[in-house]
Formats: sequence, C-alpha cells, structure tokens
Amino acid sequence: MRTTITILLAASAALSLSACSDKTKDSAQNTIDSAASDASAKMSAAADAADKAAAAASAGADATKKAAKTAAEAAGKAAEDVEAGASKAAKDVKTAASKAAN
Repeated sequence: MRTTITILLAASAALSLSACSDKTKDSAQNTIDSAASDASAKMSAAADAADKAAAAASAGADATKKAAKTAAEAAGKAAEDVEAGASKAAKDVKTAASKAAN
C-alpha cells in the first residue's frame, strides 16, 4: 500500500510538472511573438521616418538649386548693369575730354 501511494504521488508530481512546463512554453512563445510584433512595428516606423527624411532632403535640395539659379541670374543681370554703366561712364569721360580740348 505504501508503495502504491508513493507511486501515485510521484505520478501526480510528474503530471503537475508537465503541466507547468507547457504553461511556461506557452508564456515564452507569447513573449517571443509580442517582441517580434513590437520589433516589426518599430522597423516600420523607422522606415516611414527615413522616407520622410529623404523627401525633406530632396525638397531642400530642390529649393537650394532654385535659389542658386535665381542668384546666378541676379548676378548676371548685375554684371550686365555694371558693364553698361562702365560703358556709359567711358563715353561720358571721352565726351567731357573732347569738350575740354576744344
């Protein structure tokens, strides 16, 4: 009788440990699944942020290109104005010198 009770207690303990082990496995799997889901969400958010940063950089580059073109056009116009002013000043000097000589 004593042996039978010992065997039953041992079997009961083994079944209890087996049930705990299954619960632990389930809990571990749930933790892994949750971590994978969180990592995936963070990677998607990072990819979205990178896309937005790239779009902003592209827009900035386009704006810089446009500003450089506008500045170059303005510099060209200013150079033309300076050249025209210098030509007029040279004519005025020649005219004044000619009048002074006469």
